[in-house]
Amino acid sequence: MHSSDQGLAEEEDGEIRIARSYRQTEAGDERLRVGTVDAFQGKEFDVVFLSIVRANDVVVPAQKEGDERERLLNGKYGHLRLANRLNVAMSRQRKLLVAVGDQRMAEGPESEEGVPALTAFLKLCREEMAHGR
Repeated sequence: MHSSDQGLAEEEDGEIRIARSYRQTEAGDERLRVGTVDAFQGKEFDVVFLSIVRANDVVVPAQKEGDERERLLNGKYGHLRLANRLNVAMSRQRKLLVAVGDQRMAEGPESEEGVPALTAFLKLCREEMAHGR
């Protein structure tokens, strides 16, 4: 099979993975990695595509307080509420971070409470765009 005939994915050890020709350079250096946040701890890459796609219709009523409110916020935002994981996810790039997600998840008072770091990141991006950067 010629390398131009190969797809991006291949079966390896019974699992579908990124094809070795895309994953590694001819010299064996890592070129491309796909994984969870935990797989990137302690690593850096020139370009990182970060999927923060978590969109749902969980409603967190204002009258809910305490443990019940925390449970609802956790259901709405999940792992995005873990500051250390969000920090790892958003700091692995050397040159470019491309974050893709539902901006509604990072807007409004509920987001400021539930995922303040993500809300601050969206605000920073908007300010940079307003200044043409």
